[in-house]
Parts: sequence; structure tokens; C-alpha cells
Amino acid sequence: MFKISSAQVIILVFIFILTIVVALYHEFIITKPNNPNSDKILTGYFSAIAQVPWSKVIELYELERGVRIEANYGSTGQVITLASIAGGDLLAVASIEDMMKAVKLGIVDNSTVRIVSCTVPAIIVPKGNPAGIYSIEDLARPGVRIGIGDPKSVVIGRYAVELLKYNDLWDDVKDNIVVHADSFSTLMAMLVSGQGSLDAIIGWHVGYYWYPDRTELIMLSRDIVPKATCIAIGVINDSTHKEQALDFINYVTSNEGISVFDNYGYMSQVEVLRYAQSIGGR
Repeated sequence: MFKISSAQVIILVFIFILTIVVALYHEFIITKPNNPNSDKILTGYFSAIAQVPWSKVIELYELERGVRIEANYGSTGQVITLASIAGGDLLAVASIEDMMKAVKLGIVDNSTVRIVSCTVPAIIVPKGNPAGIYSIEDLARPGVRIGIGDPKSVVIGRYAVELLKYNDLWDDVKDNIVVHADSFSTLMAMLVSGQGSLDAIIGWHVGYYWYPDRTELIMLSRDIVPKATCIAIGVINDSTHKEQALDFINYVTSNEGISVFDNYGYMSQVEVLRYAQSIGGR
């Protein structure tokens, strides 16, 4: 009978782990730094809830500080997993609950965690609203094609399910959900591209500001929205550039950094509570 030595087992385990890391990297959108001549490099993992403003803030920071940032985007579940396996310097997730999870897992230094900006669940439809979706109840109409994020790894997917259950609509709407996207940015791209022929999505309201000429926004009244979410960022515990990573966080949460998020419709914690009854994790 064929026997495997302990050395062979170690080699096989190493190859297996390496394969997972490579696969995860290919799952992400990895941006090229705007300042390729800099010797300073930070590696960050950013939830796709704010891919558009993150890319802008990173561009401004690179030009101002002369520091290169390798930005990896994905769902919150994906970025937490990749940060835990590959390490790096920065982790930004789509909810306070998920940041606390990352802290408990020993991935992020709790003393460095900061809240960036907030957003609220809403309905977003293609320009012209061809299916005539004007309320959350309209999502239960027969034949309506709805997209949400994957509830297992995408925060807006989890919040969408909670929103529907809170309003006693889950059983009526669940069969109309034809897309479970792997990230919020993917969900938005599918809506505007026509992929999946979606009539509406339950997404973060800021998605409309990414594509204002191709979508319409249907905000929901505060009394039917159980909670909003806030983006949180922190320094990864095994970072070898902690001082520089913290400098980036301070830049993001400065007036200059927050103004970029404001331009795309993101809200402060005070403002977002006008549209939801609570903030997840608070």
C-alpha cells in the first residue's frame, strides 16, 4: 500500500494553502498604485460597499503622501478572509459588527479602528423604472426580478434579508430573488449592465450616486428600515507599516477624506439615523 511520509504531508498542506491564497487574490479587483515610483507600499483590503470613493481617496493619498497602496476589493467576507490568510496593513469592512468580528479573530488592532461613513438599505432600479417599482411591497409582485448580495458573505445581502423579514415580506419576495451577487459592486454592475435582467435590487443607497445617469433611487421610510450600516477601517495586527497605515486612516477620516465620501452620498452617523432606526453594531 502506498504510504505518504510526514514531509510529503507538509508539502501537500503548503501547496493547498498557497493555492487558496492565489485563488482568493484572483477573486479580487487589485488596483495598481498611482505612484509606482514610491518605495513605500501599503496593502489594504477594502469592502466593495465603497469601492468608488475608496479608489478616489487612495489616489489622493498616494499623490499627497508619496505612498503606494495596493487596494484589494471584495465583499466583507472575502476581505476578512484574505486579510487573515495573506496579512497586510489595512482592513476596511462594511459594518461595525464585521469589524468587531475581525478584532475578535485577532486580525485587526482594536485601538486603531475608526468609523468612516454610513449608508442605508434602499431600492435601486434601472433608469426609467420599467417595472414600476415604487415601494418595498412592489418587490412581492409576481414576475419581478430582484437582486441582492449573497447573505453569507455580503453585508447588504444580510441586511436585505433582515429588511424583508422585519416587514413580513420575506416569504412573499424570496422567490423573486434571482441574483445573489458576490459583492455590492458586482450587484450594481449587474443592474446597470442588464445582466440578469434585474427589475430592482436591494442595495446601499449610495449605489445610485455611482451611476446617477443609469439608475433611480427609491429611499425607504425610517419606520420600515431596522438598521443602517457604517464602514469601519483598522490596522491589521501583523502589519509591518503600522505608523503609515494609521496615517492613511487619519487621512481618510479627516475633512479631506470624508468629503470624498460625502460627494458620493455617504452619511455621518447622525445623518443616517434619519433613514434607519439604528446602526448595526451600535
